[in-house]
Amino acid sequence: MFVGEPSGGAPNHEGDARPFQGDGFSAYVSTLPWFDSHPYDKRIWTMPDILVPLRFADWTAGRDRAMEAVFAQVNDQPLDDLGEQHTNYSERPSQKTEWKPFWML
Repeated sequence: MFVGEPSGGAPNHEGDARPFQGDGFSAYVSTLPWFDSHPYDKRIWTMPDILVPLRFADWTAGRDRAMEAVFAQVNDQPLDDLGEQHTNYSERPSQKTEWKPFWML
């Protein structure tokens, strides 16, 4: 279960970086595409299953609302009982949710 704010990266991305030596510089270059969703998925982030925005007031109070949300979801269901809806992440209802950053509200 993914709890918190939308991820900082898209579900599909390039990875497996390898060192590259240019003319007077060094860099790491991604070499393989990673598809955690449909190949044509153009989302720029992955939406959490439970959206819990980070708030400064919570931070200053020492409160972790994301962990509170996780503990509220804990049950006695064995991990082996997780169905396709839990394992096929791109098909979860949370991935069809719209979200706007606070500065666009």
